[in-house]
Amino acid sequence: MCKLQTVQLAEFYTWSSTAGNRRTGKGLSTQTVLHIHRLLSKALKQAVIWQLRPTNPANAVQAPRPVRKEVKAVEEDRSALLLGSAENTVPYLPILRGLCTGMRRGEILGLRWSDIDFENSRLTVNQALGQTRAGGLKFKPTKNKKSHRTIALPDCLIACLLDHRANQDKIRKLFGPDYPKFDLVMPLADGTPWAPDDFTDAYIAFSRASVQETPGSTTCAIPMLPSCCAGRSAENSLATSRTRQSNGTLNIYAHVMSGDDERAADTVEEMIKKQLGKKGAKNQK
Repeated sequence: MCKLQTVQLAEFYTWSSTAGNRRTGKGLSTQTVLHIHRLLSKALKQAVIWQLRPTNPANAVQAPRPVRKEVKAVEEDRSALLLGSAENTVPYLPILRGLCTGMRRGEILGLRWSDIDFENSRLTVNQALGQTRAGGLKFKPTKNKKSHRTIALPDCLIACLLDHRANQDKIRKLFGPDYPKFDLVMPLADGTPWAPDDFTDAYIAFSRASVQETPGSTTCAIPMLPSCCAGRSAENSLATSRTRQSNGTLNIYAHVMSGDDERAADTVEEMIKKQLGKKGAKNQK
């Protein structure tokens, strides 16, 4: 440790960015390299305090700067096309839920029936389904530690959820006692959790085939799709915080930010019906 030099840290960061992933042989993300840098810097700072080193070599290394990727959103009419194309298919419900609630991918896959209050048309985000580095699945509490988010649900989503639950009950009866007791709203056909990475692959393949999306386009404008989406955080409906959303999305959720998320749910439903109405009129022509 006493012999560690700044140039060695710089070379290590370069290697980490190009071949540092031992599992794939590829480079680690810039964000991961930045985490490594911060950890080493803190450890070496402590070494200086304990007089094990005269200086901290990490101070002279330029910290990696993560590049924020631009979120490519699907326009409103194209999102209606995507939703219409998904009708009567497995992706329909998660797409609709993403449009109406702005939930994260893991939150959508981790939602349980017990989290939904049909009487008051609301759901509470209590857990998310995550994927471990070893490829396993793990349920974990949502990131909001102070309180769980509660989201108002539009009527169109409530109706879809009720139909889905009725169909799932039929499948559950066929499996009998062998049906898993996860109580998940969106599991695989056999009731087991749907791996987030598999869900993402299925959604991207479907969206590209249905809307002829470009490879980088994985989100939707009203307000977002669940697979790879990143959205601006509001206390209730908007789930993530790092990526800026379009002005249209922020306008939709102005009611949410002011606490009136029931009106926001109505606004989203009106937009969905409007866009689906346009799609239907085009098909009739």
